[in-house]
Amino acid sequence: MLSRISDRMALLATIIILVLTVMTCLCYLTVFINPRMPLNPFPPPSEVTATPTRTTEAPSAPTFPPTWTPTLTATPTDTPLPTDTPTLTPTPTETSTPTFTPAPTWTPRPPATATPTHTPSPSPTPWPYLQHGYTYMLPNDKNEAGCDWLGVGGQVYDAQGIAVPGVTVRCWSGTWEGTSVSGQHPEYGSAGWEVYLYDQPRDETWSCQIAQGGVGVCPAVVFTTTTQNGCNQNSVRIDFKKTS
Repeated sequence: MLSRISDRMALLATIIILVLTVMTCLCYLTVFINPRMPLNPFPPPSEVTATPTRTTEAPSAPTFPPTWTPTLTATPTDTPLPTDTPTLTPTPTETSTPTFTPAPTWTPRPPATATPTHTPSPSPTPWPYLQHGYTYMLPNDKNEAGCDWLGVGGQVYDAQGIAVPGVTVRCWSGTWEGTSVSGQHPEYGSAGWEVYLYDQPRDETWSCQIAQGGVGVCPAVVFTTTTQNGCNQNSVRIDFKKTS
């Protein structure tokens, strides 16, 4: 019921608004066509026709051209020309005559004395043995001691590169000394030798060489062991070879 009333009210209000809108538009149109209708609350003002009045003007004073003022023109003055200044010519000075210097006289040299001939020093006898190759610092793979061991070993070869057993190798450091004979340690080869140095890696400098009758017949090979890389450098490899 209420919805029906509301629909009727809405329809009625819509019709009223449309009627008022149309009437408003008609009023504006009428005022636009004839602004002086009583419907216009703000009619335009009435037109007033202005009556021209005669104004007596005073006679204007005559205008004269501007008075000419003469301009003075400067009279040119004579500029004196520059005077010639005489240039002094220097008097030539007397050039001294060079004195003659006598050439030195040639003095004959005394006869050369005989130069003593140089007697060459006898070359040292070549070593019977030399190191063969390089000194290698390796991990210990020659025994079961692993890192609890420090030693040096290698092989001895003849001049043709054939392994030679029975050659003595001497190693030392300070007052300590150790020896080995090639062929006693086949883990290095058929002419292998080995000298035990210490029971663990040690920071020390050592020397090894071939010895015959207690006398070195090879330049000493010097090497240094270290604890810095202990188990990676506790097995030293040195080979020797006969020179001839």
